[in-house]
Order: sequence, then C-alpha cells, then structure tokens
Amino acid sequence: MSTLKEADYESIASRYFLNRKQASVYIGVSVRHMDNLVKRGEITYSKCGSRIIIRRDHLDDYVQRNTVQRDA
Repeated sequence: MSTLKEADYESIASRYFLNRKQASVYIGVSVRHMDNLVKRGEITYSKCGSRIIIRRDHLDDYVQRNTVQRDA
C-alpha cells in the first residue's frame, strides 16, 4: 500500500461514496481483501456502470459488526 498523508485520509473520510481503493484505505485493508468482502456480500455496494462504489456508512457498519470485544 502506498503512503497515505493525513490530508488524503481526511479527504476520503469526508466523502459519502468511495471507490474500492478509497474504501480499502478507509478501513485499512488491501484492495484484494475489499474485493473479497464485496464478492462475499459482507459489504453493501452499488454499481455505476462497471464501477463499484461503496457508501462510507456501510463501511462503518461492517467494522462495527466485526468488532470483537474481549472480557477484561
């Protein structure tokens, strides 16, 4: 993954729709892993022609659903 500047992340975090690469940066996974999540239906997406676009709040929901809480 390329180096991400703080300003780049803020730009991504302020968008409502993200492409696959932006979405992978947003949740900290590779684009390949993001493709697998989309393919398995774990992340809801839309298509604009052949492009996959993902709502940022759907990524937040995915992270929340997959958060593991351990007993202290």
